[in-house]
Amino acid sequence: MEICLTKNGIYDIMNKINIIIGGFMKLNNQNIKKIRNLIGYIPNNIEDSIIMDTVEEEITSSVFKYKKQDLEQLIKKFNFEHLLKRNPKTLSGGEQQLMYVISSLLKHPKILIFDKAFSMLDNLMKDKILKMLKKLSKEENITIINITNETEDVIYGDNIAIITDKKII
Repeated sequence: MEICLTKNGIYDIMNKINIIIGGFMKLNNQNIKKIRNLIGYIPNNIEDSIIMDTVEEEITSSVFKYKKQDLEQLIKKFNFEHLLKRNPKTLSGGEQQLMYVISSLLKHPKILIFDKAFSMLDNLMKDKILKMLKKLSKEENITIINITNETEDVIYGDNIAIITDKKII
């Protein structure tokens, strides 16, 4: 399932998600630490988050346990083999987005949240990534939440929610 949200009022929701993810709370009798591993988050400005020297290190640095086979499959699926030894800061904006998608997918999330993650990409790259994510959503049964100001992005959503004044309209 893919959900596309427009931006008005979404920061309030994201702050609540961050508070829940960062706390020691329980949700549906499950520890939040377990639940937060089910959520992948791709922010707007990825370059500020890059800390490792190679793409491969950046992909795996936030994933505590993963199978080498899963990493190899994702690298192949996203055609990233030739980029693994490069410095992630030298990648294009679209390649950096895909690098974070691969890293998030290594955790086997049930939900991927994109917070204006495509705003700096040209329309061709954004279209390519959104089509890939729609396909991935169906193949892997992942809910994708795309928070955006771009009304043309909503064509990729199965469900669309417009939030204004902290209310879904």
